[in-house]
Amino acid sequence: MTATRVTLPTLLMAATALAGCGSSSSEAATQGPLDGTWRVSISEDDVRAIGAPNGPGWSGTWTLSVQDGSFTLACTPLDRPGVDCGNHPDPASVEALEAGSVTIDDDTVTFSTDENALAAITGCVPAGGTGDGEPCPPDITYPATFAVDGDTVTFADSEAVLLVVTPWQRID
Repeated sequence: MTATRVTLPTLLMAATALAGCGSSSSEAATQGPLDGTWRVSISEDDVRAIGAPNGPGWSGTWTLSVQDGSFTLACTPLDRPGVDCGNHPDPASVEALEAGSVTIDDDTVTFSTDENALAAITGCVPAGGTGDGEPCPPDITYPATFAVDGDTVTFADSEAVLLVVTPWQRID
């Protein structure tokens, strides 16, 4: 593996350049429908069941934290470190694999990664920066439709396979 590591959605969506709009609900301005911490465990069999390859490492126990228009995405391997969690060799060694902003427009959420936000959490080095850390992955943007039902959120219509394999559960 080279010194440059790319996050999971970066591998499949580097060309995606869609941006969302601000929330259309005044209630969402104070507490967005996705605010909180969500978790999903995805096995390689789960990925294959929807007809997707697991080469990019969609498997793992993923944790998505959303608060006040910002997000972090972390992962813990299920049973295949180096394959699970975006093929990251040691995702437990970092507090987040992605960080950035979240915008919501009706039933569409857009995640926009921000290498400076990730650098503040993990110590990775943003493009053009200096330091001893590994390079931050490049900024990307990826949308998904979503529906919240109590403590469950279901994502659809996204190239980010980890979002759409199975519903996510609120843990906080």
